[in-house]
Amino acid sequence: MTASKSIATPSASIAVITGTPRERIDAIKQELDRVYLKQLLKNFSLEEKITLTENQSSRRYHLRIEILAAEKREQGARHLKRAKIMEEIEKRFILRVAQAIKKKYNEITDYQQMSHRTMRQGNAAAGIEFTRAQRSRGIQGPDNGDSSDEEAEGGRDADAAEARLHQRHRDEGADYEGEDEERVEVRERDDEPMDSDTEDLNKEGGGPETEEREKEQMVNSSRIQAVQRLSENISSYTYDVKSNKWCEIVFELPLRNKTKMDVSSIVEKFV
Repeated sequence: MTASKSIATPSASIAVITGTPRERIDAIKQELDRVYLKQLLKNFSLEEKITLTENQSSRRYHLRIEILAAEKREQGARHLKRAKIMEEIEKRFILRVAQAIKKKYNEITDYQQMSHRTMRQGNAAAGIEFTRAQRSRGIQGPDNGDSSDEEAEGGRDADAAEARLHQRHRDEGADYEGEDEERVEVRERDDEPMDSDTEDLNKEGGGPETEEREKEQMVNSSRIQAVQRLSENISSYTYDVKSNKWCEIVFELPLRNKTKMDVSSIVEKFV
């Protein structure tokens, strides 16, 4: 290490043993040099989707990352294997992006709540805010017996119409259930074994190859679960099982505000 009175980036000199091959020196240099993710990516794409359901509405961001082949990278980044790159993406990159997205979302939510609170306080100070009962009396006017009778009759008509509508939905739902039962019966018949010879062939197929596939499935499942545990906002994760050429992450956020968040800028910041 060298010291200096002026503040600067620290540097270190590594002595090389005499007779060390040049290939070994270059390999050590590559291991010590910093490599950025943008030097390893072929491209990344981000797609935003809004899902509307009865229980919960959400906004989903589908992030797909593709990794360059070794021969197409810069010279200082060709030594890295795709498996190692994917491991760093799963452990560090996805975690940082998820944390930044959550932080930005909370900032937007807090700002909107503060704005609404300030607006309500201003309206109350100006005398604009009324109670719900006062607003309803101001719109409907004075109460009398005729109006109450008409409202009661209209309410009964609305209840009868609503009951007919619910009955219609129930009838249609019964038809759909019958169709679903037919489909289930067809699938069950298709799943039935043709004969005993087929069962014998399936039993004979269980060997080293089957055990190897089961091990691969367990490894893949554990990798996916590890990524999903990084953040509550990661709803799904998939990747190229065979060669680690790509991966896709889905970030899901509740649709509580109308403000559109610039997730692409967040991703670019960490790339």
